[in-house]
Amino acid sequence: MDQPPASLVDWLRTAKIGNLISSSLPRAIQSADAVAPGKAKSDPLFNEAAIAIPSVPFRMHSTAWTSVGRILWLLGRTTGENFIDFRFRAQAATDALMASAAVANTVLVGHGWMNRTIGKELRRRGFSLQQQVRHGYWSRTSFTR
Repeated sequence: MDQPPASLVDWLRTAKIGNLISSSLPRAIQSADAVAPGKAKSDPLFNEAAIAIPSVPFRMHSTAWTSVGRILWLLGRTTGENFIDFRFRAQAATDALMASAAVANTVLVGHGWMNRTIGKELRRRGFSLQQQVRHGYWSRTSFTR
């Protein structure tokens, strides 16, 4: 696993974080431990949407598999959670994140598709994007109301 950028670790140290939440998937738990060892509470509500993996008689790069799988998922071709159910789960995740943030500054360590969907839901509920900083796989997005 790549290490978080120093600027992100420094920001977390000075941000007075009261709650650190991660998805329950291994990558998010590892990332949360990399920035604040042992401090995160994991919750499957924040897990990324499953990607459909089609069976085809040829090889593709992992990026291509992810793209094809995500398109199939959006088209309803999935054996797991469909897009509509995912949107409802993202709304519930937004509710949980807002409840946590009402008590203390909250950081979510999650995954791209879920994080983007929560971000859209936060904006729909009147939050504003305060800052977005990207560092490869690591990024930080802040919202305010």
